[in-house]
Amino acid sequence: MAFTDYGTITTSHKLNKLYYNGKFLEGQDNYVVLDQFAKRQKNTDIPVNEGEQVEFTRVAPYAKKRTPLTQGENPNATKTYGNTVKATVLEYGDYIKPSKKFWITNMDKNLTENAFEMGKAAASTVDSLIWEKIAEGGIGIRADGDANESGSRPIASGSTTTRIKWTGAMSGLANGDTGVVVFMTGKNAGLSREFTCDATNPTTEAVVAALDHAPEANDIIRLCTTAGMTTGDKVTAELIRKAVALLESAGTPPFDDGFYHASYDPLQKYDFQRDSEWTNAQHYAAPKNLFRNLEGELYGIRFHKNLTPYRHTAGTIGTYVESGAVYVLSIFGKGAFGNVRVKGVNRKFYICPPVADPNNPLAMFGTMGWYELCCPVVLDGRRIVNIFNVPTDV
Repeated sequence: MAFTDYGTITTSHKLNKLYYNGKFLEGQDNYVVLDQFAKRQKNTDIPVNEGEQVEFTRVAPYAKKRTPLTQGENPNATKTYGNTVKATVLEYGDYIKPSKKFWITNMDKNLTENAFEMGKAAASTVDSLIWEKIAEGGIGIRADGDANESGSRPIASGSTTTRIKWTGAMSGLANGDTGVVVFMTGKNAGLSREFTCDATNPTTEAVVAALDHAPEANDIIRLCTTAGMTTGDKVTAELIRKAVALLESAGTPPFDDGFYHASYDPLQKYDFQRDSEWTNAQHYAAPKNLFRNLEGELYGIRFHKNLTPYRHTAGTIGTYVESGAVYVLSIFGKGAFGNVRVKGVNRKFYICPPVADPNNPLAMFGTMGWYELCCPVVLDGRRIVNIFNVPTDV
């Protein structure tokens, strides 16, 4: 078959662009979960043409002052310490090259399906990047409750900006084990770091990326690794209650709807939603569409189904593995994380129908693709609780 009416074909492509864009957006509907909460944070946009990096500064909490003042005398002024979180926007995207014949003969069917699938891929990419950052930057608790691999500890003297020491050995830790530490108090409060145990003393000492300040004795940290986690280490309602207690103890504010929010995978949902206190979304007094993929409520948390779970191999927090056995259920409050963008530049779908040019002289192919500029960042690790678990294999 010959194709000669090129003017008609080109016009037809242009008329279908809005339709393709609609299909692209439709494909995102069930795959943008975490990003809707990142967008609620303030000051996470970089102005256009003002560089690629944004810096967040947070004042460290002030200590209690329980000693009475001396009459007629001013006390010594307290020093102010700040913590800095930096983020650099990165580029993500993908495209396909449908042939001219494929484009023309399959326009109403396969290309719209491709637009739909690309919408899913774009949204899934961004959400998976956010979930990875959250999973590697919040308070970790293990579904098996192993206190030798996780828990709260006071900092010991002799810590530096790159090496932390704590009292109360974690006998389950070994040289080379990796995990996440969150500083709950002190000058570094709110900062989170991946840590690596080394041969010096792996049960009470680890190496971290440079901190803003050297930790002081008795600063409180929370550490967690996932080494040894295996089948049967499932999410329970009791673990969710524990997560709420940790968030509230850290003074984490809820979102504007009065709730904390959580992201979970369907397999994790299967393990705990049968609890008698679980409330289905259709029972809410508030509108069901208040947030995307809202499914239920438990203990002051609203849960959202997410089909792009963060997974890793047991013992290797910090390395995303799509087939990893260890999952994470993430619970967070307002101001926990952001997604840095360039102001006015958002996810976009590009449609370029077959057009002749020096690189495509016979106009034998067109392109369809998506582009995204973003960089998720944890703003305060105390406002995130990650329940690491190995869900039931159904």
